[in-house]
Amino acid sequence: MLSFITKILTLIFIIGFLPLMIVVFLFLLIHGINPIYKSKRVGRNEKAFTMFKFRSLKPDLVKGYLTSNSDQSFFYFSNFLRNSKLDELPQLINILIGDMNWVGPRANDPRLVSKYSVEDRKKIFSIKPGLTDYSTLIYGMRSDDLINNKDENDYFDKIEKKKIIYRKLYVDNKNCVTDLKIIVYTAMSYMGIIKLTEKNFKSFFK
Repeated sequence: MLSFITKILTLIFIIGFLPLMIVVFLFLLIHGINPIYKSKRVGRNEKAFTMFKFRSLKPDLVKGYLTSNSDQSFFYFSNFLRNSKLDELPQLINILIGDMNWVGPRANDPRLVSKYSVEDRKKIFSIKPGLTDYSTLIYGMRSDDLINNKDENDYFDKIEKKKIIYRKLYVDNKNCVTDLKIIVYTAMSYMGIIKLTEKNFKSFFK
């Protein structure tokens, strides 16, 4: 029943955002850019799926699976897509077809997941990935900028291990009220109304 409601709400959002998505799609297309970026991600039960985004980076200038603000975009509009998170709107399709949920551990590249321990993989991938979760609220999508030269091991040790802790915490505390809080806090964070950190996390999720 909950899955059905999620799909209905997602369909409503897709219809609502459809004009904007069409504008973005056509804008990229007329500039000679393949609008949709497809990437392999690990989902529930460690099953691989294809995640959709609007393309914003030059493929030949992005090395590996880690991206940051220093990566070269196509042009100013691409930077806007990334900073506003509008590039993630196509993931609504992933939710509609059942690959993802609104809330859940962020879906990761298989190469990064291969560094997880067996115990971590078992817990994190016991549920569907989502657009946002505890780790997204705290570290956002710009945490990759904190690593040196986009070194994969450096990223895993400094950032991903922390995200894993909060992803497992979410799995342990998953419920409708928590999910609603995460959705609201995510919107407020992107609007600059609040800022969650490791230090104030517990005050938001008592």
